[in-house]
Amino acid sequence: MKKLAMVIGMAAGLMCGAQAAPLNAGQVGANAKWVLHLDVEGLRATQVGKILMQKLTTGDDNNRLNALAAMLGCDLRKDLAGVTLYGPSDVEDEGVVILHGKFNKQQLETFVKADDAYASEDYKGATIHSWIDKKKNKRMYGTILAGGEAIVMSGANASVKAELDVLGGGSSLATQNEGKLSLGAANGSVLIAAADLAKMKSAKTSAQTLKFANSASASISEQGADAVGTVVIEADSAQNAQQMNDALRGILAMIQLNDKTDQNTKDALKATGVDLQGTTLKISIHMPAQTLADTLQKKMTEDDAKKAASAPTGTEQK
Repeated sequence: MKKLAMVIGMAAGLMCGAQAAPLNAGQVGANAKWVLHLDVEGLRATQVGKILMQKLTTGDDNNRLNALAAMLGCDLRKDLAGVTLYGPSDVEDEGVVILHGKFNKQQLETFVKADDAYASEDYKGATIHSWIDKKKNKRMYGTILAGGEAIVMSGANASVKAELDVLGGGSSLATQNEGKLSLGAANGSVLIAAADLAKMKSAKTSAQTLKFANSASASISEQGADAVGTVVIEADSAQNAQQMNDALRGILAMIQLNDKTDQNTKDALKATGVDLQGTTLKISIHMPAQTLADTLQKKMTEDDAKKAASAPTGTEQK
C-alpha cells in the first residue's frame, strides 16, 4: 500500500472541497523557484468543477472514493480545500506538497504507521512521519498539522522541516520573494502557476519556447460566462520578447487556418489577446465556460464507453 502518499494522487485528480483555499503566499518558502496552486473549492463552483463533481459521486469513481474515505477517515471530495506545490529547485525530491482542508489526524497517522518501513522523528513539536513509496521505491516524509487543517509532504526530510519553519513564522513569499515569482494573477484564479525560469536551468533547456524567458506565470479562472486563461512571460530582453511575440502570433494564425482545427478552438483563438509591453508578453484566452464543460463531459462519456467496451463480459473463452 502507498499509505499517506495515496493522498497526493487523489488530490491531483479531485476538483472539490470544503472551504475556499486561494493561494496563501505566507505558506510558501521564500526560496521557491516555482509554485503551483489549485483552489479546489473555487474550482468546484465553476462549470467544469460541477461536471467533475458529478463524476466523482457516481459509478466506480464514487465507490473507490468511498473506500478511500473509510481508510483515511476523511472524504477528499468534501474535505479537500486546496493543493499547493512548490520547490526551491527543479529537483523533484525537494518539492513540497501542502494539502489544505479538514483531515482526521489520528486515523491518518494510524494508517501510515502500518507501513513496514515506517519511521518518525519530532521536529519543533511536530511529528514527521516517513515511509517507503513502493511504486517509486523511495522514502517519503510528511506531517499533519495539529488541528488537521493541512498535510505537508515531500521526498526530502529537510523540505518538510523547512516548510514547518515557514508555517511557524519563517521567511515566505509574502515577506521575501527571493525568486521574484509573479503571483499577481493569483487573486480570483482557481489555478495559478509561476516559475523563475532563470534559476531553473533544465526547464529552459527542455522548452525551446521559453529559451529567452526569465520567468513565466499562468492562471485559470471563470469570469462571468467565460473561462479565462492568462499567461505572462517575462523575456530577458525587449528584442527577444518581440521575437517571441511574432512567433506566437504566427503559430496562432497557422492553427486557425488549419482545416483540422475544430470550431470551438478557432473561436477561442479569435478571442485570444496577445499584448507586448517592453519585455513582458501577456496572452489571454477566453472560452465560454459552458462550452468547456460540455467538451469535458463529452470526453468523459467517450472514455467511459471505451472502458465499458473493453471490460470482460464473463462469456469470453478462457
